[in-house]
Parts: sequence; structure tokens; C-alpha cells
Amino acid sequence: MREFIVLVGQLLSISLLQMVLEVFIDPKERPYHVKILNIACIMFCMFLLIQFVFNYILGEISTFIPIWFT
Repeated sequence: MREFIVLVGQLLSISLLQMVLEVFIDPKERPYHVKILNIACIMFCMFLLIQFVFNYILGEISTFIPIWFT
């Protein structure tokens, strides 16, 4: 449960950072910079989610379901 709270905190901090950076980048003047920022934040959030799944969720599932094919 502690790891999940850390993950939620990381995701919230990334979204807060994204909102702050969007204020400094003028979307009307530099629309591509805003798109790059959005894509980078989404990719980093996806990386954190995938890392959480592989480190914690799959480890817990494998204790309940024995994997005979490995």
C-alpha cells in the first residue's frame, strides 16, 4: 500500500509540474512545445505505471497463481 501512495504522489507531482510549465510556454505562440511537453509527461507517467506493475503487482499475482511455464 505504501508503494501505491508513492506512485500516486509521483503522478500528481508530474501533473503539477506539467501545469506549471504550461503557464510559462505560450500555447498560441509555441503549440509544438506544449505538445512535446504533454507527450513527455504522459510517457513518463506510463513508465512509472509499468514499472509499478512489474515490480509489485506481478510479484503479488505470482504468489497466488503458480507459473508452471517458466
